[in-house]
Amino acid sequence: MRLQGIVFSNIPSQSRALIQISGDNAKNFAIGSRLPNGGNLVEISKREISYEIDGVRKSLVLPKS
Repeated sequence: MRLQGIVFSNIPSQSRALIQISGDNAKNFAIGSRLPNGGNLVEISKREISYEIDGVRKSLVLPKS
């Protein structure tokens, strides 16, 4: 699972994370979405996202360009 991009808004429900899974095209996910790895997306910021899986909070950071 790789973070490809973020569409950030000060209104959290309008933010989206573009995540690529296993070489497929990136798909967009909103806060509250269930991710393909079974986690739930809980936060989107300008450079990273946070998700929870099995009660543990993890994050993905945008690659440096």
